[in-house]
Amino acid sequence: MYNVFINVLGNPHSVGESMLIEVLDKNSNYSYVIKIYENLADRVAKVLPFNTKLNVWKEEVYFQTPIKLEGEASTYRIKLGEVYYWPPGKSFCLFYGISEPYTPVILVGNFIGPLYYLRYVQDGDEAEVKLHSISNEYSELVNALSERGYDVASPLNGDVIAFAASKSVREGLRLSFLIFKEPYGYHVESDAFFKYDFTYHTLRIIKRIKEEVALRTRYVRLDVNEDGYIVLTAGIRRLEELLEAIEELELNYPEICSLLLQKI
Repeated sequence: MYNVFINVLGNPHSVGESMLIEVLDKNSNYSYVIKIYENLADRVAKVLPFNTKLNVWKEEVYFQTPIKLEGEASTYRIKLGEVYYWPPGKSFCLFYGISEPYTPVILVGNFIGPLYYLRYVQDGDEAEVKLHSISNEYSELVNALSERGYDVASPLNGDVIAFAASKSVREGLRLSFLIFKEPYGYHVESDAFFKYDFTYHTLRIIKRIKEEVALRTRYVRLDVNEDGYIVLTAGIRRLEELLEAIEELELNYPEICSLLLQKI
């Protein structure tokens, strides 16, 4: 009936000092931020910046790099939210659905922010890969959310710079969202659950979840975004309210995922 975009991963990878790199899609004016793990940060930093092409294969975006990794532990299975290196193509791989790698891959980092935006990448898009610096526009959010265990970044989202955050909220479940600074305050939007359609079955599910969320939250609501995906959103005036809304996201996002996996 529809695809449910529930982002599942295992235990968070433990790292010390890491680095952020940004993949700028020059065709769409969107960018995607990756946290590179400490053991690879120096090797990646040496080749930045570089130009590449984005390739789409099933539910995966991958791009060639000047990096050659050998002798690293590899895996046949991926976890959503993690970023991998594919040795035959010297490529970084960003998975956003149920796809698995063609051959074994090496874990290199974490993707920061909602994964569903990767669905907008077109095969062959030109890209620049560079060091990422978080915008001063969101400086007040960096410490607040980092202290709560989030990986944070400020990717380009069309014509604006957004604030992205991701973390594991339950074992096996990843929460990610974007925050946009607006004249009235902040707008928060979670990763997508599924693409909206007008079928009776979908409307029943949406009604049920809307009612559940409304009973338990002050700020967060089930919504449809501008791209037609079902998400959680919140419109917030002050930073204190924003942090309360994020707490509501942490509590309700896992519950909605559980409901969607049940027969409603």
